[in-house]
Amino acid sequence: MEKEELLGTSLKTDDYIEELIDGWDKIIKEHPLSPRLPRIESDEHSTTVTIFSTEEQFREEEKEEVELNERQIKALKYLEEHEKITNREYREINDASRQTAKRDISNLVERGLLKQKGKGKGTYYTL
Repeated sequence: MEKEELLGTSLKTDDYIEELIDGWDKIIKEHPLSPRLPRIESDEHSTTVTIFSTEEQFREEEKEEVELNERQIKALKYLEEHEKITNREYREINDASRQTAKRDISNLVERGLLKQKGKGKGTYYTL
């Protein structure tokens, strides 16, 4: 390639990157959750754009807005000090029936506040 062609290609790439950045700036200014700006890295052969997810931001907001019963709050506090909780442990710390524990835990899993690990008797839950 001649110098003029390389310069023209480089300028086109720079214009494209500027348009990309301007577009992201507009999206981010208008987005209600104020997401992070994408990271743009470029070298002589390529340009990489890393886009950051707002999933964690959504989850944090969901946690703040969710109403929990006293048993669920007690279980979440338990999990702050322990790695996991089982249905039996949930029942013991809350003096709850098996059915109540199952319903409360299922509700926490559905809301994304707990993650279920395993199946059957070996099932436990983590944050």
